[in-house]
Amino acid sequence: QVVGGNSVRLLINGEQSFARRHQNVSTAIFILVKTFIWTDDDAGRRMADAIAAKARAGVPVIIQYDVKGNIGGLADAADMLSRTSAKLPAGEPLVMADLRAAGALIIDANSPGRPIAIKEWADNVKRLFRDPKAALTRSLESLQLFDHADHDKYFITVHDRGEVRAIMGGLNIASEYAFGGIPNKVDSASKRGGWRDTDIEIQGPCAHLIIDEFLADAKRHRGEPIPRDWLEKLWATASSRQQARGNVSIRVVVNNPLTDKTRHMDDLYRILVLATPKNEPIYLSTPYFAPSKRLRTAMLKHMEGGGTITVLTNSYESSDIDILTDAARYTARELSVTNRFRLFERIPRPDLGEVMLHHKLGTFGYHGPVIIGSANLDAQSFVHNGEAVVVIDDPSLRRQFDEMAILDRSPDRARLITRDELESASMLERMRSFAAGKFAWYWL
Repeated sequence: QVVGGNSVRLLINGEQSFARRHQNVSTAIFILVKTFIWTDDDAGRRMADAIAAKARAGVPVIIQYDVKGNIGGLADAADMLSRTSAKLPAGEPLVMADLRAAGALIIDANSPGRPIAIKEWADNVKRLFRDPKAALTRSLESLQLFDHADHDKYFITVHDRGEVRAIMGGLNIASEYAFGGIPNKVDSASKRGGWRDTDIEIQGPCAHLIIDEFLADAKRHRGEPIPRDWLEKLWATASSRQQARGNVSIRVVVNNPLTDKTRHMDDLYRILVLATPKNEPIYLSTPYFAPSKRLRTAMLKHMEGGGTITVLTNSYESSDIDILTDAARYTARELSVTNRFRLFERIPRPDLGEVMLHHKLGTFGYHGPVIIGSANLDAQSFVHNGEAVVVIDDPSLRRQFDEMAILDRSPDRARLITRDELESASMLERMRSFAAGKFAWYWL
């Protein structure tokens, strides 16, 4: 569904996005946050303290976080397990416990013993007696999705006169995201510097659709709707769904493979690629470039028709997962047969607050739409995870995206990987990239 009447604001890096988030929190009369990761570091604690202060002042706050996304190692797991209870069998991070104590409603997505998992297995037991084959099939699907995560991110605030502001994109709540664009700034504990990431803020009817998706996710993970009194407060503060804030058209697209087996990201990218006019360029920026076979086929078809495709992704030096750089080079080798494909790899720039590339965005054609959201171009986002992106048709935003893409690919920030370089790689490197792209794809 394409929704018009919106306005958008590009938040080009973490510095801009977190400044806007704090500004929005300061005047919010209702706060809804969903994040894959919320780290108790410098930036994460500062955001938690700001939101907790609003909650203690009586502002309703609902927070969803992914339990698995917040386990970065044994220390995180031990910290969470120190706060277990009958309702929280996996415990919770200290930052969430503090927000809960301040009065926020906390929803722990993908926690062991969560209602959605219990219902899945209960339904399958019933199915076993009606259709054993179907029950076996669904059990195998459930096992395949054991690494499912809620990877989508929403930062929604409601303000006076019912104004709703919804921020989406690639940024979680942690220092590496917040410090993006701030030269040489690092977290006091983790010593992580800023990453290259981007968000978008939406106002207008589309922001209400994003609230609907937030509430649907909350219901799935709670096993029941948000309490009625919370919903009454929300809709008492948010203005009419029809109130326009601009003239921008937006389509919201979500993945929910765990609950309804929808895997719309693959379809969406394939449609956008095939809909791009012949002889026109496509630009994709993603931290992990390991697209599905269906999408690779669509990309080849576009290039065979005269179009070009340029991809910016991480290098071995900038990536946090080397095997995905292996997979990207395997894909690039396959797509380079047309001579209309270009692969750029990120050069880490801590002096700019841009160590790793993390934003997920693209442009289609000379004047076509832009896409931005949480979905990477890999199997985790296409097959396993809950994701959310927006496709936006706005000439002004498109110009900003084009300017941003040119800067991101400048010689001091990215390096062109030629076909000769890909072909001259050592046998070990080629075998490693082939294994990553061909055989390990489903789990990347």
